[in-house]
Amino acid sequence: MRQMKPEEAGKVVDDVAQYLRAQAIEMQTCLAGLQGRNVRLLLTSTQLPKVHERTDQLKGLLNMVLG
Repeated sequence: MRQMKPEEAGKVVDDVAQYLRAQAIEMQTCLAGLQGRNVRLLLTSTQLPKVHERTDQLKGLLNMVLG
């Protein structure tokens, strides 16, 4: 494994931070869509628990991304 120059490491950190910000925006958009009343009305009673579980998982991931 080669050693990274400080300026290269800074670039990598900046790129990862930018990627995580983009992911956070996508997660927030998904959560807003899943939490809408219209979506809940379209789901069956068997789908609701799974959507609730996935929504909680997505919230957890978003919290991790946002720090």
